[in-house]
Amino acid sequence: MQTRSLHIRIDRLTLEGKSAAEGRRIVAAMERRLTELANRVATPLAANNAAIQRMDAGTLAHGASPGAIGGHIATQIYRKLGGPRGA
Repeated sequence: MQTRSLHIRIDRLTLEGKSAAEGRRIVAAMERRLTELANRVATPLAANNAAIQRMDAGTLAHGASPGAIGGHIATQIYRKLGGPRGA
């Protein structure tokens, strides 16, 4: 089995109304979800060396947990990089 790697660099993540601790939990959830999504696909993402200058990850329900927020953001990033819509 070939080992693949996915490297994503996020220069700035704006989380309005969230504490630093919540931000860390959101980032951890993003990392977990991106890893899960990347491992689910047999072929590499189409967007090698892609640069996304700015991305709006959409709106979440008020009171969403850090895990839900991080998972949602990760899914949006993954889709923007060419991941399947059903992810």
